[in-house]
Amino acid sequence: MVRVYPFGEGKTEEMVFKVLCTQYPDLNNVNLNKFVSVGGKNKFSEKIKETLQADLIPDTEIQIVVFRDLDHGEIFDDVAQSFQNLAWILLTKWNLTPQIKVHPEKPNIYILQQQATTDTPGLRLVLHFPDDKIFDGLNVVMRNRTTDGYILALGFDETILRRFACKIKRDASTASQAPNVLRDLINTYIPNIVASNGITFDQDKDFLAAYLCATRFWTVHRSEEQNKLAEVIMKRAAKYRPELLKQMFQSWLDAIQMVVQ
Repeated sequence: MVRVYPFGEGKTEEMVFKVLCTQYPDLNNVNLNKFVSVGGKNKFSEKIKETLQADLIPDTEIQIVVFRDLDHGEIFDDVAQSFQNLAWILLTKWNLTPQIKVHPEKPNIYILQQQATTDTPGLRLVLHFPDDKIFDGLNVVMRNRTTDGYILALGFDETILRRFACKIKRDASTASQAPNVLRDLINTYIPNIVASNGITFDQDKDFLAAYLCATRFWTVHRSEEQNKLAEVIMKRAAKYRPELLKQMFQSWLDAIQMVVQ
């Protein structure tokens, strides 16, 4: 069975990956190595080399899938080129220079393929960037494209908001408006107050912080931290909106499947 090495920037990517693997049993047919959280976009090269260098031997296939955020000003092709350069470094002993190419139907997924031979190792790299379609419906302006944006998009779903809202202490006569109140707090009132005091508010994590702040009025879970909030949102989506979870993370699932094709 092919072994797949998954990499991501941080703990949010690791959590999302684990939830998806739990939610979709088909992924259990993939021989997945432990997810590696590299600790930031500049650490991918170091961690991937550290993880794979000893396993790159002739007549052996290595498959890796990378989940990479896109910061403001970055371009898919430029970041993909940096991963191609990394692959060339890994394969330099054999003078192999495979090209990384965008998937013909998935513009946020790039693939690099080097077939194994009896004299050289094989390497398949699938590089996944956040899907722009996820952010189009958020109605909030953010500089970066990150996994946190996926979590925020799930959290703004009416069903998920209602699950949080039902725990908020409100007068019975206004309880039905609680989801709308939460949404307004998260994407309007809290950002406006912060911005009016000269503090920049334009990142996915900023809105998740607002989400956490707004939902601090739960009657339970008052001690939840932001990373736990992301997990709660994911698991509530898995339970109450599985079709939405699959829709939003379809390109993640595609990337995992592509790496073993």
